[in-house]
Amino acid sequence: MDEVTGLLTVLPELGPIAKMLGLLSPLSLSVLALLLVFSVISWSIMIYKWWGFRKQQEHNRKFLAIYAKTHDAEQLRTIAADKEMEHSSVAVLFLRGMDGIEYRVPAVAAVSSGEGERSERFSHRADLDRLMDLAVQEESARLESFLPVLATIGSVSPFVGLFGTVLGIINAFSAIGEQASANIRTVAPGMAEALIATAAGLFAAIPAVIFYNYCLTKIRREVQTMESFSIEFLMTMASKLLKADTKTAIGSI
Repeated sequence: MDEVTGLLTVLPELGPIAKMLGLLSPLSLSVLALLLVFSVISWSIMIYKWWGFRKQQEHNRKFLAIYAKTHDAEQLRTIAADKEMEHSSVAVLFLRGMDGIEYRVPAVAAVSSGEGERSERFSHRADLDRLMDLAVQEESARLESFLPVLATIGSVSPFVGLFGTVLGIINAFSAIGEQASANIRTVAPGMAEALIATAAGLFAAIPAVIFYNYCLTKIRREVQTMESFSIEFLMTMASKLLKADTKTAIGSI
């Protein structure tokens, strides 16, 4: 009984909104439906990206703290590959770098044993440098996923809303022509239609644009973190690769 009473209390409050929507033309309703879809998509992306940035920052902080204290490469590899670090971009860079040392840099063992020339050792260091740069680019591309969708929604939604505004104004003038008068009762439905479309377009666009800029700032900071880690990793490993001890280079940091 209380639920029925509550429902009867809410219905009158929804009445004006339902009545206003009932005055809209089918084309204007289609515009509002499209803007609603845009808004749902953008908010879904915003929640997903916010959660991803939060987890990545948390996991990066954990891995960097462990990296600063641990010099055992195998232990660091195990930690970086753990599911608890799955959102850490620097852990991914570490794994890619270690894989490059063991598998992708040819003849490291020969060079580190003194059988190669010093110029070859610098070449191997350059190969590792390119590998780390590629890993940073791939992680940056992953961070930028779905951002084009946000940018598109942020730029297109105001124009879709403007289209609905134009439709509302056209309907207002059509009503004036039919009634041969310009009183408020004649003009109000069309103007309400125009204003609703404008508000809906802005409602879809503004959060998307704000969060898009927020994402760019977060990505810029994450890229700086990855580049700093990459430089530190390369400097550490290069000093070992230029020495005649491959096992030390691979087994310790």
